[in-house]
Amino acid sequence: MKSYLTIEGEYSHKIEVKHSVFICSIKGIDDFEEGMEFVKEISKKYSDATHNCYALKTIDNRQKFYDANEPGGTAGQPILQALNNNDLNNVAAVVTRYFGGVKLGAAGLKTAYSKSVLETLEKSRIVKKALCKEGIVVLEYSYLGDMLNFLNRNAQVIDTLYGQNAEIRFAGQLEDIDQIDTFVANLTSGKTQIKWINTNYYTIKPKGEIS
Repeated sequence: MKSYLTIEGEYSHKIEVKHSVFICSIKGIDDFEEGMEFVKEISKKYSDATHNCYALKTIDNRQKFYDANEPGGTAGQPILQALNNNDLNNVAAVVTRYFGGVKLGAAGLKTAYSKSVLETLEKSRIVKKALCKEGIVVLEYSYLGDMLNFLNRNAQVIDTLYGQNAEIRFAGQLEDIDQIDTFVANLTSGKTQIKWINTNYYTIKPKGEIS
């Protein structure tokens, strides 16, 4: 998967439906194991709740949902569906319920669990992550301004070190590698080359937007 949408950070939101309180806790995760740890953490935090239902999905096509003794199909699946409807990956969502004494029925439960997630997503920051290649370029200070200006519009600058020369570490989307190489070669008249290292996912901004 070259890119995907996910949640940046962790968010929580509470709603009340016919005296039952639903608390959705949602987090962007790096992998399935981190998602399960988040589920355990939230379930422990709300260990006195009637139900702690959850769903999580990752970019390697792993997913899991759990109804926590709610009627089958009324909690975990609606939570997962809310994530799918927003095209999210690498996300874990736990919806905690404190029963208020009024039964909601199957349809009511599905609506409540889905609403809890959707309202939380409205308050969350959804970002796009893309598969990028990390690069390091070392160049003379006379080129630094133009280089940073270009990278701030076309890549993600990670760090800049200042020594005898300037060293910039950045991440460029895979489809932009040739363009970045060409820019550096033209800027420095072929005197400088980028050292390409790791490949990883990075939060990206729209092309041309300065960070």
